[in-house]
Amino acid sequence: MFKAMKRPVFAAGTLALALSACGNFADSLDQSEIPAYTKEWLREQHGQTLSFRNAAGQVRTVTVARKEQVLKGQSKGGSFETEVITVWYRNAPDSLLNLTLEARSNSIYVTRMGKTCGDIHTYKQAGHTSFNSYEKPRLGSPIVAQDTTIRNKTYRFLGRMGVPAAAHPTDTLTNVYFSRDEGLIGFTTKRGGLWHRQ
Repeated sequence: MFKAMKRPVFAAGTLALALSACGNFADSLDQSEIPAYTKEWLREQHGQTLSFRNAAGQVRTVTVARKEQVLKGQSKGGSFETEVITVWYRNAPDSLLNLTLEARSNSIYVTRMGKTCGDIHTYKQAGHTSFNSYEKPRLGSPIVAQDTTIRNKTYRFLGRMGVPAAAHPTDTLTNVYFSRDEGLIGFTTKRGGLWHRQ
């Protein structure tokens, strides 16, 4: 069902990753602005409707809400401003998805119904963006976004976020998939399998 595209491995890859991490650590120190390479992961606009279909032909519709704001405050060092972008994914009538993404600096924090799922740590080099899932049991090491084919369509820099199990009347959400170029492109549930964006 899923097929990750193979990428060449370079001997200096570890050094390059370490150097890029240092550069992005410096980016993350400035909380006042969300860089463009982070905003690329938040493509959907307020009021947008997304449609998802599974292999059985069932369809779920998801509504997007989006808010962009600058928070102002005071600290010992003086006044400060923090740019925040929040994206909500809601599906009626049963709110199975019910996800919230909140971007600050170069990280995107993912929650579901108020419970933390993990974070997406973005980098200028898009192929270094990592997905850290906090669900139990953990998926393991952070998943690095890469070009991935789902149902004969290749998505640029796709990553997976595991979701903690939660009681639900009709199904159980297990994973969500985000692409740098298209935003939310799919999710999986225990009963319905993969729900793929149409």
